[in-house]
Amino acid sequence: MKKTLLSLMCVAAFGYANAEVVNLNCNDVDLTTIEGTYFETTYNDDETVKAYAHWQPLESLVLGGFTFSFYAPDTYMDGDTEKSTTQPAYYTAKEGNQFTIRVYAATEMTITAPEGSLMTRIETTGSKANAALVVTPDAGEASVESQKLTWGVGEGEDGVASVKLTFSGTYRINTLAITLGEKGEEPVEPVVETAAFERVGNEIVSGKRYVFAMPGDNAMQVASNIDESKSYGRLALVNAELDGNANVVCPEAYAITITETSEGYTLKDEFGRFIGFDSAYPTSFQLYTEAGENTYWNLAEIEDGSVEFESTLDNTAIICQAYGDEGTPYTNVAVAVAPAEYNQPILYVEVTAGVEDVAVDANAPAEFFNLQGVRVAVPTSGLYIRRQGNTATKVLVK
Repeated sequence: MKKTLLSLMCVAAFGYANAEVVNLNCNDVDLTTIEGTYFETTYNDDETVKAYAHWQPLESLVLGGFTFSFYAPDTYMDGDTEKSTTQPAYYTAKEGNQFTIRVYAATEMTITAPEGSLMTRIETTGSKANAALVVTPDAGEASVESQKLTWGVGEGEDGVASVKLTFSGTYRINTLAITLGEKGEEPVEPVVETAAFERVGNEIVSGKRYVFAMPGDNAMQVASNIDESKSYGRLALVNAELDGNANVVCPEAYAITITETSEGYTLKDEFGRFIGFDSAYPTSFQLYTEAGENTYWNLAEIEDGSVEFESTLDNTAIICQAYGDEGTPYTNVAVAVAPAEYNQPILYVEVTAGVEDVAVDANAPAEFFNLQGVRVAVPTSGLYIRRQGNTATKVLVK
C-alpha cells in the first residue's frame, strides 16, 4: 500500500493571458533562511508525537525567492475584550506530510517578490479558517472562501513588489500560487464541472458516486475533497446549491466513489486516492494510492441517508462531524475515535438525469423552497428556489 506523496515546487504559466504564475509549497522552505525561535519535536508518554519541530514566534523565511516577514503584537482587541496574541509559526510534519505557515488573529504577513518582479495576484490553499476570517491587505483586495485565500490588484492596476496581509483569525497556509506581472489582469476562470446528488434512503449501491452533506446555518453544506497536493486531511464543509428537487448541486470533484468489497467498503476520491484511517493519526483521514487494511470501512448504520462508517481496524473510529471542546461542531467531516458528541453525515448519490432533460409544464403550480431545500408556503423577501413542473430556477423575492 502506497501513501500519496506531495508535489514539488514548480513554475508555470497558466490562467492569465500574459502573466507568469509561480507555484510555492510550504514543504520547500529553505530552513536555513528561517528567523525565529526554534522548538524541537516533542513526544507524549506513549512516544507518539505531541508537536513536530517548529519555529514560533516566526519572524521571516524565504520560499522560492519570495521573502515572508511576520509580526504580531502581544495583545489585540476582540470587540471590547483584550486578548493575548498567538504568535505566527512555521510547523514541520512527519515525512511526506504537509508543512505549514500558521498565522493567527492580528498577525501581519508581508510577502516580498524577488528583486525586479511585481505581484498582481496570490492564491493560497490551507486549513483551519473559519467563516468569520477576514484578511485585510495594504494594497488590492483579499477574500477567503472554502479555505482558499485570494488577493489581487484590480484589472489594469499596477503590480506591487510587496503586500502586507493582516489576519483576523487562524489560518494555516499549505501552498501559494503567485502571479507576476506589471499590470493586474482579469483571471481566466476555470470551468468547474458540477453534478446533482439526491439523498439516499437506507442502502448504498456499490460503485456509485456520493457526497457527504450536513445542514448548515444558512445553506446545505457538502464535504469537499482533500487538496490534491496533500496526503492527509479532513473534508472541509462548503456551501452547496439546491435544485428544485432538493438535490445538492456541487463540483464533481467533491464526489467519492463508494465500493463494497469482501473486506469492507472503500471510499475513493476523484483524484484516485483511497480515504483511510491510521490509529497513529486519529483525527485526520490518511490518503492511499492503493487499497489495503487501512482503507476499509464497515457500514455501521444508514437510515434515511444518515450514515455511519466505522474503520475495520477500530470500530470506535467513525466518519462524522465531531464537536470541539467549546461545544460547537467542526467545519469538516473527518474520522474521530469515540467522539463524545458528533453529527452523522447525510449521504447523497449522484443523479443520472437532471431536470434539464425534462420538458417544462407551464400549467403546473409553482412551489418555493429556501436554500436548505425546505418548502415555503408564502415566501417573504429573500432568495428562493422556484419549481414549476420539472423546471427549477433561483428567484429573488423583494
